[in-house]
Order: sequence, then structure tokens, then C-alpha cells
Amino acid sequence: MMELLRNLNVRPIRTIGSVTILTTVGTPERRLYVIGKVKCPYCREHIDLYVVKHDTVSGPRIVQCDGEFKTHMETKHPEFSKEWIACRVESYSRSSFHKVTRYYCQRCGYRSRRYADTLIHIIQEHGFGT
Repeated sequence: MMELLRNLNVRPIRTIGSVTILTTVGTPERRLYVIGKVKCPYCREHIDLYVVKHDTVSGPRIVQCDGEFKTHMETKHPEFSKEWIACRVESYSRSSFHKVTRYYCQRCGYRSRRYADTLIHIIQEHGFGT
């Protein structure tokens, strides 16, 4: 697994419990990814977070797969959005009719357009699921 990640220019930067945080290397945009098992604080169930290789025209990339985690929290624990991560649809800019989805950390106000970034934030900064 680590050999595949090295070939995709991704390296681990931090390990928290059974979760490893990865970052891209040699690309203009620095993306964070998370792999491992996160423990649900409500029901103590372990949920897998992983990345998959995605072939594109410009070469192979990796994609964060957090759908299982997101589905688990939305269906079994609706209080998660009130306590940890909230999703809001907002205008792209003040005078624009375009909309953008932003994910907010309910604890400190951190926001991102990527769900994975907000999830990594609550794992690193607030100790979620460790």
C-alpha cells in the first residue's frame, strides 16, 4: 500500500491512533487524505476511511473515500451535524447566483469545501474518533 502511495506522490505526515494522515508531494495544491479506522463516538463502531487510485487523462491520482463514514453519521447519528460537522450551501460570492457547499467545524468555526479536510481537522485538532 505504501509503495502505491509513494508512486502517486503521497506521503504520510502524521499518525493518530489507527488513523494516518497523508499529504501530496510535488503538486501545486497541497491536499490532505486520511486512511485507517475511525471509532464512532456514539456507537463505538469502527469505520474505514481509505483512498483509491483513480486514472485520469493527466495521470493517476488518488481519491478520498469517506462516503461510508458520511452515510453512517447521517443515517444513524443525526446529532453529528449539530456537534461536529455542519454542511451549508452558500453563495459563491456576494453578487453571484452560483452556490457552493461548505463544511463547518461546529467546535471552532473551521471551514472547507472538502468534507475530507474538515474530517481531518476534527480528528487532528479535537481528537474525534481516536
